[in-house]
Amino acid sequence: DLEQILYTCDKYVEKTIVSKNFLTGNIINLLSVCSDVICNLSFANKYISNANLESIEMQNVDFTNAHFVNCSFKNIFGSVTAMSYNRKLELLATAFFNGLIIIWNKQGIQIAILMEFDNSVNDVIFVDDRLFACGKDGRIVEWNIDNHCNFQIIRELTVSKEPIRAISFISSYNYLFAGSEDGKVRRWELNKNIEADIICEKTYRIKSMAISPDEKSVAIGGDNEELTIYDTHSAQLLFSCNVDNRWIRCLDFYDNNTLICG
Repeated sequence: DLEQILYTCDKYVEKTIVSKNFLTGNIINLLSVCSDVICNLSFANKYISNANLESIEMQNVDFTNAHFVNCSFKNIFGSVTAMSYNRKLELLATAFFNGLIIIWNKQGIQIAILMEFDNSVNDVIFVDDRLFACGKDGRIVEWNIDNHCNFQIIRELTVSKEPIRAISFISSYNYLFAGSEDGKVRRWELNKNIEADIICEKTYRIKSMAISPDEKSVAIGGDNEELTIYDTHSAQLLFSCNVDNRWIRCLDFYDNNTLICG
């Protein structure tokens, strides 16, 4: 029983000078010698040193909060960079640092993998039966979702030479907003399929954006202490303030139009 072995190793380490890092790493190396597949095991919260994971396949292996030292991998353990949930279709989209977008149903079963990005996907949002995603390469991709949960690309926008960090959508006007690291917030009226207009241009990188519940305001933040709010239709500046000399990386509205930022 692996859990019992790891527990015993932890107790042994407490009484000796043997490194816990090497013990866990050696156990993984031993498992890889015995089999080329490791399944349904947990190494969560373990310190792992000198483990060679290049020659084995891993299925449902939990490395949550594991700390790796001098280890080698066959696959990248990418961070989840964004998530979005579709209440109507009961689907969850998770975007990853390595460019993948994985779609899950409410039972937690993976039903689709979207591979349109070669590097980090920075934001992903569901809008009814559509999915939008933006990436480090300055593109936005839009998919349509049919009744069988198949995803088909219907639009691709090359927006900027700099990464796009945040996207938002307004159903009432069919507006798509994108904030990028070139300091610009762009807006498309997708029904007309025309080029974007720029509703504001900052001297810092845009990192976060949020649309108010009444869809009348868009809040913008970034690598600067400035918080600004614009009218989504007229692009008029409605509010501006500095937030305690801190960068603004996340924004959201409550249902009563109260804005929170972090």
